Amino acid sequence: MNKSLYQLLRDKKGKLDEYESLSHQILNSDIEELNSIFDLRQEIIIKIDAIDLMISAWLEDSLVKEEYLKCLDIKTSRNDIQPGLFEIRDCFEEIYEALLTIQSLENTIHNQFNQYQKDLQESLTQVTNVSKIKKYFDTYETEINDLSALKFNSKKI
Repeated sequence: MNKSLYQLLRDKKGKLDEYESLSHQILNSDIEELNSIFDLRQEIIIKIDAIDLMISAWLEDSLVKEEYLKCLDIKTSRNDIQPGLFEIRDCFEEIYEALLTIQSLENTIHNQFNQYQKDLQESLTQVTNVSKIKKYFDTYETEINDLSALKFNSKKI
């Protein structure tokens, strides 16, 4: 492998930071800007997936795979990890925290889009109601005009 496990984990953390930053942008951007941000996030997801594949391959090739896997298990106590692997564990904990933050942001984004959907539905309902009212008044105005025309054009018998 060309890169160390530590460097691969650092690369993954960097991509997660980029993803988190774009997620914050989603929350603070106009709707018109969202497509480009989602496209950038998708590109980052592809890069993270590639890094994950490299990490898996690195672990498969490792002679001490079990020791590394213990570092990457959040349930494993720091005391159960060899001191030489603490930086791997620390990096993994940073990744884990970033994933928790991203998960929270995704929930917030989901809630914001639900609100957008409700607002849009409400606006559409108002437009529909205004159209119905306008149609009613147009019909009413036509009937009034017809009645007025009859009143003024009526012939005495």
